[in-house]
Amino acid sequence: MKKTILGLMGGMLLLCACKVNLSVTDTHDIEISHYEERSKNVELLNEVIRYDVQYVTKGVTALNGDMAKGIKLGTFIPTSTSRNPLYRITFDMSNFAVTKHRKTLQTEFENSITGIID
Repeated sequence: MKKTILGLMGGMLLLCACKVNLSVTDTHDIEISHYEERSKNVELLNEVIRYDVQYVTKGVTALNGDMAKGIKLGTFIPTSTSRNPLYRITFDMSNFAVTKHRKTLQTEFENSITGIID
């Protein structure tokens, strides 16, 4: 009986020591469909993702230092050969500044990325 109680207490201590880190994110995808051929769009996306972040974000006037920590830029290339590649923006919704300006950031990022591609 004593061992069972000690075992349960040890399990409780272990559970209390674990930190649960939940983050809520929201993604926005911009389809890269500049060319009719998917392979050329994939090449274009691979080129654009290598651009300097400051160049990509120059048209995003709502972006500031507090928000920069809550935004990740990346790509997604679907395995389906009928779908074009995507430039993906991930917003960390636990960042208050990002949450407050989410719609503006989305619009400005979309305008900036499509402006670079066109």
